[in-house]
Amino acid sequence: MKYLNIIILGIVQGIAEFLPISSSGHLAVLSHVMNYEEPSLFVAQMLHFGTFLSVLYFYRRDVATLFIEFINLIKKIFSKDKTPITKNQKMVLYILLACIPTVLIALIFEETFASLYSNMKMISLMFLITAILLYFIDTFTGKKEITDTNILGPIGIGMVQGLAILPGISRSGSTIFAATFLDVNKKEAAKFSFLLSLPATFGAFIFGLKDAVKAGESMALSLPIIIGMVVSFVVGVYSLRFLIDLINRNKLKYFSIYLVIIAIITFFIK
Repeated sequence: MKYLNIIILGIVQGIAEFLPISSSGHLAVLSHVMNYEEPSLFVAQMLHFGTFLSVLYFYRRDVATLFIEFINLIKKIFSKDKTPITKNQKMVLYILLACIPTVLIALIFEETFASLYSNMKMISLMFLITAILLYFIDTFTGKKEITDTNILGPIGIGMVQGLAILPGISRSGSTIFAATFLDVNKKEAAKFSFLLSLPATFGAFIFGLKDAVKAGESMALSLPIIIGMVVSFVVGVYSLRFLIDLINRNKLKYFSIYLVIIAIITFFIK
């Protein structure tokens, strides 16, 4: 693979993975209009792994804390410790709880959702739905932390993340909307959204590698692929910082306007 190609792919992956514009929707439209050929499964998974590392790096302190609390929670369960769980342990449970509906929806509806990638009218509608969600995020002024919600909160957010498999629905935009709709403050909502993405993304990465092996693809980690991973990681970190800044300044409406325009254009694509 040429260096310029992999660098471009890394940049696109780093931007589209985090900005709430639905990378899957844009890729579906691009493929339909330009007969764009996606990279091999292995290359695609390694680029996704680069953006997975972006989230891991950006929230590294939170991830380290939650990992330690996860170990402590396991110890508490096996030692039959009756003391109340801590807030961070509750956060761990909420992330795990939210993953359940995400996985179930992905397994049950994967083929149905995949069939929609060639339906431009449906993708147009999904872009429009994402635009509406982003507009309303700017209007919410939640004050809660995610752990202040009951268990239906993370279950609902997990269901929304599962539905974000639909092309045109932004995973980050829809899950942040779901959290802010529950009166969670925007910074906390964004953090929970991206922490929740870690197990889902890592799971998809493992299954993607398995599919690449089944397809008989080479699993050699060449220099161009490593460069692509590094590019997707670096661009991903800056894209994530940019998004968090926009959320804090109530500026997601700009993406909303963009998606309305894209939805109109997509609707008339034949």
